[in-house]
Amino acid sequence: MASLLLVIAEERRGVIKRHTWEALAFARALADQTGAETAVTLLSNVVPDGFTDLAGHGADLLLPVVHPGLAPYTAEAHAGTLAPLIRETASAVVVLAGSAQGRDLAPRLAARLDAPLVMGALDARFTDGLFTAVRAVYGGKALAEVALSGTPAVVTIPPGLFPAARAQGKGRVQQVSVADPAPMVQILERIADPGGRVPLADAETIVAGGRGTGGNFAPIEELADLLGAAVGASRAAVDEGWRSHADQVGQTGAAVSPRLYVACAISGAVQHLAGIQNARCVVAVNTNPDAPVFKKASFGVQEDYREFLPALCAEIKKHKEA
Repeated sequence: MASLLLVIAEERRGVIKRHTWEALAFARALADQTGAETAVTLLSNVVPDGFTDLAGHGADLLLPVVHPGLAPYTAEAHAGTLAPLIRETASAVVVLAGSAQGRDLAPRLAARLDAPLVMGALDARFTDGLFTAVRAVYGGKALAEVALSGTPAVVTIPPGLFPAARAQGKGRVQQVSVADPAPMVQILERIADPGGRVPLADAETIVAGGRGTGGNFAPIEELADLLGAAVGASRAAVDEGWRSHADQVGQTGAAVSPRLYVACAISGAVQHLAGIQNARCVVAVNTNPDAPVFKKASFGVQEDYREFLPALCAEIKKHKEA
């Protein structure tokens, strides 16, 4: 078994994304079992602030890859640059966050490297030299244990599952030179969300609505504004055209891992519950006492959200004023 576990870092506007800390925590726990070293690489046009701080969270080796053609992210340029780096470092495992970027990049890396791939690993270990991972199947109703015989093993982890931990690594920095990526696809413009809200994948708090809202998201928007939260929606609400697909939470939308998820008028189809299985606290607001979402909820409120949310907002305002 090779002795390096490589984490692919992500950044947004010059700031290391929290998914990177989580992926490093996963790799560090695995390294502690095997005595391997952990490395973190980041592909961008500049080295962002906080990259060297990853040493304080268990990174033994820091491999910044800087090139103007690597920002903004494109799958072709990143996969083409990372594949030879992974071969050169003889990494045993390549860890990516289960973010939109990680889920896009991981299969491409596995294909280029002719390597085995596990998406959404909940746990992992080495057994008789084989990398063995545990992942959820059937919408989270069962767990599958998968042993991978190839090297490297490419793995993504669900966001929010492995909180960042303090563990001092060696923190050696090694600059990496790469050839011009020359991507065939170029991003000409990025259009920010006009609402200026936190993206669902990064949100610590999400207030979401479903079919039962009838398209009335005003109380949900008000609560989200007070909490500094993102606004989510069930597939039914998106299919009705009430919200954009970017707001969709679930198996066919975003898998989220907030500290608080408030589900308003969402019945709780299995696909939606699979998307919030890593939420730490779920508050369900629904008039139907038999709604499946109550089985997932930490707290349940059997009320009409159009009456409950304004009352809740009023109390929050009072608390803020005090």
